[in-house]
Formats: sequence, structure tokens, C-alpha cells
Amino acid sequence: MKSLELLISLLCLTQTGCGLSGLYASIPPYEADDDVGQDEDAGGVVEGDVLPEFDLEAPANLRANGSPQGVELQWDAVEGASGYEVRVEGAWFEAGSEPNYLDEDAPLGSLAGTLVAVASDATAREHVALTATSNLAAVPGASRTYLVRATRTGEFSPSSVEVTGARAPGTITYTWRRAADEPATSFEDLTDSDGLNHTDPGAKPDGSRSTYRVVARAEGAESEVVSNDDEGWRLAAVQVAVGAAHSCALLSNGVTVQVEC
Repeated sequence: MKSLELLISLLCLTQTGCGLSGLYASIPPYEADDDVGQDEDAGGVVEGDVLPEFDLEAPANLRANGSPQGVELQWDAVEGASGYEVRVEGAWFEAGSEPNYLDEDAPLGSLAGTLVAVASDATAREHVALTATSNLAAVPGASRTYLVRATRTGEFSPSSVEVTGARAPGTITYTWRRAADEPATSFEDLTDSDGLNHTDPGAKPDGSRSTYRVVARAEGAESEVVSNDDEGWRLAAVQVAVGAAHSCALLSNGVTVQVEC
């Protein structure tokens, strides 16, 4: 505007009877452009713009339940959605068209506590009795955060409320093992030994020693827990004399503990 006024003043100096008021009256008033100074790519909101609206509702009632297989997510279905996406620790993943998702990559849990094995020493002729004492507990894996949003071609809903979940190990199971050789360098699982207490009818019939241990596992736990090793043996009967009046003895690991016959 100042440049225009200066130009008019110069013209008036070269012409007689310049009517400034009339000249100014012929100039249209200046009107500021509402968009001046606004960068459309900057993301700023300009007065008069129409803000976008979401046609899809945010998924409601997002729930996270830990299991041995991972973290199971469930939420209420969103009307009009063709699919869903789940955010796990800040990264988005396609979750299919159903309102549920299983995070199979959730960190594994663990077993915490102590496990003690005891094998009997010549308490029975038929077997070795095995007993374990355990205070083990299943510990969930590290927790993760989750969000979910509904999708439709070229469109996303607002995100749900954030929830936290962790993998939960399953039931603890126990398996007894007997050394395949002595000294014990390798072990074999005993058949049907799925509890804290077990009897081993396959113990050496001559009463010699065998080494035992018990192992605890849980689905969804990172590693198993192995007890101490303990030696056990059955009470064995052997013939010690032959004749019209023969004698027998019960032997405990080669040492006579009771004579029969």
C-alpha cells in the first residue's frame, strides 16, 4: 500500500489539479486473504476448514488374557469394519477380520522355587519308591502393551483403550528319570511317571544302586527345572547256600539286612 501511495504522489507532481481523494476512491480496498501465512502441508487448522470425522467407532472392551500359547486379545466387534489391526509394543500388525488376536510372540514365563527328589533305600523287594517335594510356581512372562483399531478400505477408527497382558505358563508336570548307566552320565524317562510320587519296578533286581532325578515342566515356561540326583535300590533276595537244609538272605545293596528260610 505504501508503494502505491508513493507512485500516486509522483504522478501528481507531474500533473496539474491531481485529485488525490478521487484517485484513492477509484482504488478497491485491500482485503487480506484468510489463507495467507498458512502452509497446507504443515497440518495447521485454518478457520473454515472441515475437520475429518471417523465413520468407524473405536473398538470397545479390549481384554488381554495370558495363556501358555501367548496373550489372547478380545474386543467388541465394530459395525462396518472389514478388519482390525493390533498394536503390540508400538508396532501395528494386521489382525484379520474377527475381533480377537493371539500374540504368539509374547515372552515366555518361567518356573521359580525348589524341587527335591528322594529315592528309597531297600524299602521294598518289588520296586524303588520315588518321592519329590516341590514348591515350584509358574511365573508369567514379561508384560506387553496392546491397542486395537478397526479398519476399512483407506480408513482407520480411533484406537481402543490400551491394555497390558503377559503369557501365563500352564500346569506344572513332573517326570522321573533313571540313569541309564553308573556313574550317571545320561538319563531316561520312566514310563507313566507323571507325578511327584512314583514307584520304579524296573529297578535293578540284584539290589544294586540306581540314580534318579525328577524334572518339572510347564507349557509356556522358558525352561525345565531339574532336581538333585539321589540313589535308590530295591531289597533283593539271593540264595546263599544249597543243600537239603539251604539258607536264603535278603540283601540291601550287597549288605545282609535280614535272613530268611
